[in-house]
Amino acid sequence: MCDGFLAVPGTSFGVHTEAGVALAAGKPMVFVEVEELETSFFGQGLMQAQDASRLRVSSLEDLPKIIEQSDIFPQLLPYQGSGGFQR
Repeated sequence: MCDGFLAVPGTSFGVHTEAGVALAAGKPMVFVEVEELETSFFGQGLMQAQDASRLRVSSLEDLPKIIEQSDIFPQLLPYQGSGGFQR
């Protein structure tokens, strides 16, 4: 059970499967698109989901700074519970 879903989809079929479960469950989703990593066709499609938000970063090293500056995460705080999106 989770409150939301944060992923770097890349080409990982495991992440794609988990994203599909989160999508089917209506969970809020945040996908991180990393310029230096390949993203599969399926991953690109998942990032287009209606309930998904997307963050774009040049490299994974940029991710912590982008998360702190993003306006996406405050929108997810109402979903905060015992599992996900805790600060």
